[in-house]
Amino acid sequence: MPITYLLVDFENVKPTAADVAQLRGEHVRLWIFRGPHQTKFDADMVEAWQPLGNHVRFVQSKKSGKNALDFHIAFCLGMVHQENVAANRLARYVVVSKDGGFDSLFEYARSERCHVAKAATIREALVVAEAMDFVQSATEVASSLRADVPATRHDPVETSSEAPVAKPKAPAKKSAKKTTSKRGTMNAGDVAKVVDFLRKQSKNRPAKRTTLEHHVVHILGNEVTEQAAQAVVDRLVKDKQIIVTAKKVEYRLSKK
Repeated sequence: MPITYLLVDFENVKPTAADVAQLRGEHVRLWIFRGPHQTKFDADMVEAWQPLGNHVRFVQSKKSGKNALDFHIAFCLGMVHQENVAANRLARYVVVSKDGGFDSLFEYARSERCHVAKAATIREALVVAEAMDFVQSATEVASSLRADVPATRHDPVETSSEAPVAKPKAPAKKSAKKTTSKRGTMNAGDVAKVVDFLRKQSKNRPAKRTTLEHHVVHILGNEVTEQAAQAVVDRLVKDKQIIVTAKKVEYRLSKK
């Protein structure tokens, strides 16, 4: 089972204690990114993340400024992903933020086989994480990424055991190209697959259109572009399966 990392921008997302209480289990990690003036937390929030023990981590920016926490999140995402690759662990990452500047970073990260997405709330993040598709094994992912990483950056013991796997660079790069090719059009079965998945997620559905579009990409196995996902959502609107307003998405999914 992959480890699920939730990287929360605590400056522009205000999760409740009830939201944090949903994060339980050995495979959940919560990272709280806070600004320089966020030095106090409500008692109910502290009690909510206490059961997580050392699975909750706090990262504080020493200076305030535009995108300050975004850069912290980007740095830590790359750092922890490389650690998991080196340790041969499968992991998925969801950045919980309302900022819209992560798209190009995530597109590049996915091309390097980093399973990452964004959500506006913790509830939506859990839905998005569950929709992520892990086709390859941890060994395949680690081997492909290590092909371009200098050996000096790995632990000596681990490098000696994994180096033979990472040696054939050409096949690894060829495989990576296959996984990053995405179709930009909607297929006939896409809408039915998305509707079927959303029926099963009646309590944790995306509340906004943009989040739903990202969610559709993951439901379809990260094999489609954002344009294809938008086409699926447009069809859901046209078929009156959903109603989209400026504030939220209302679900009126047809029965089987």
